[in-house]
Amino acid sequence: MFNRLPSGEFSVDLADDLRSLIESLLGEYRDLLLGDADPALRRLYPTAYPEHESLDEEYRRLTHDDLLATRLTALETFETSLRAATVTEDELMAWMQSINGLRLVLGTRLDIGEDDEPVPPDHPEAGARGLYELLTMLLGQVLRDLRP
Repeated sequence: MFNRLPSGEFSVDLADDLRSLIESLLGEYRDLLLGDADPALRRLYPTAYPEHESLDEEYRRLTHDDLLATRLTALETFETSLRAATVTEDELMAWMQSINGLRLVLGTRLDIGEDDEPVPPDHPEAGARGLYELLTMLLGQVLRDLRP
């Protein structure tokens, strides 16, 4: 999928239909990030002080905007480089961050845990779980290819 070139950039070998799917997911992800506080975002903004509500609220107040800005910057970088034949290491890092965010949100929506078993193809969540697996595979590939 990604091959490090002598220039330090990475060639990108993704099918056009996969790029189109990712493009639509990124738009939905942006809407979700900019929308009202959706419970599916909880893994993107984890609790720092579960036993101290006031401390946790202060932590969220201090960090939320910076975390959001970082996610939006990565998302914009991913969107602008998604159709490129090559990407820089920084761009691929933005891909990683956005893919991971998408995966966390979808996994939260599906309530996926470490011990989850695969679902049969006719299960109502089969399509969404397949998308989760695709994002997991893509994230793993980015991580593998980013290694020196």
